[in-house]
Amino acid sequence: MKRLYFSAGQDHILAQLREKFWIPKGRSVVRKVVRACLACKKYNAVRMEQMMASLPTFRMTAFEPCFTHTGVDYFGPLNVKRGRSQVKRWGAIFTCLNSRAVHLELASSLETDCFINLLRRFINRRGPPKYIYSDNGTNFVGAEKELKTAIQNWNQAQIDKQLLQKGTQWVFQPPKASHASGVWERLIRSTRKALKAILKESLVDEEVATTVLTEVEAILNSRPL
Repeated sequence: MKRLYFSAGQDHILAQLREKFWIPKGRSVVRKVVRACLACKKYNAVRMEQMMASLPTFRMTAFEPCFTHTGVDYFGPLNVKRGRSQVKRWGAIFTCLNSRAVHLELASSLETDCFINLLRRFINRRGPPKYIYSDNGTNFVGAEKELKTAIQNWNQAQIDKQLLQKGTQWVFQPPKASHASGVWERLIRSTRKALKAILKESLVDEEVATTVLTEVEAILNSRPL
């Protein structure tokens, strides 16, 4: 009987039993059987929900210019053609942690000087942020090996000097806390998806790749908030 009506309530099961049998203290017996039934426990179990922490205050601050609090990360490599050969290029993503606006740049290398140049381009076009947040080298657990090694070897003092001139402070995420970078990791995923949709399997030169990145940037910035 319980197998036939395992999804039913105790009263329903008792009513079905009483059509054929009269069990003394039937309600207590049914309750005991239901409580001991493993299938019932699984079926009627209350699903737990992930407890989410509150967002940091800087992600909900109103009346601040876009990119006041900015997250930055690299992704790639992106293969582009140069003549008859292929070369590696990298994407750099800057995202406003408040509005989730996106700014994309194409990096020609993983050297410190290259990052400083694309950082200058970002600041010249978007304005200087108060804070820039990023992973540190130890957080690039799943990153491509070449990218991880290059970022660990960046001349941080040289970058800090450039930021100091703009009144910007660089904030690293805690070691082994790559989950704290989900805000830009999710946008990197969207960027890759858009790149794949536009380029498909095409191999383009650097100029076209730069143009495509701006198109992807426009797509991401047109999404609903």
